[in-house]
Amino acid sequence: SALLLEPHQTLCCGKHIQEEAVAELTRKKARCPLCRNPVLRTVPNLFFKLTVKQLLIWCPNRKTGCEWMGQLGKLDRHLKEKTAEGECQFAEVSCPYSCGKRTQRRLLLDHTVLTCSKRPFTCQYCGYSDSYEKVTEGQV
Repeated sequence: SALLLEPHQTLCCGKHIQEEAVAELTRKKARCPLCRNPVLRTVPNLFFKLTVKQLLIWCPNRKTGCEWMGQLGKLDRHLKEKTAEGECQFAEVSCPYSCGKRTQRRLLLDHTVLTCSKRPFTCQYCGYSDSYEKVTEGQV
């Protein structure tokens, strides 16, 4: 079963439903899926939400070496998966030069400076600047 990160409590039976499910059920004008009451009315359960966000968890990249343990509510900041600025050095990120390579954040600098074919590069002889692959095209 999934963890309720955005819990809404039903007013008819007091049970909890995830926020996305509430939006879908409301759009369809559906009954309460838990007690079948014909009118579905809910309220966000902020206490439950805060309690869940305080749960201690390991980083999902623990198997590849990350030793971070923290509150679930701080996991997004730790990972920042789509950026180079995240804390987790073991998270996989995409090369900022769009070469298609995904690598652990801790290895990204070596990739972007030394091995990325799309990294910015200037010919030391003629001064032509473009990507490494274009500047060195036809060179042996």
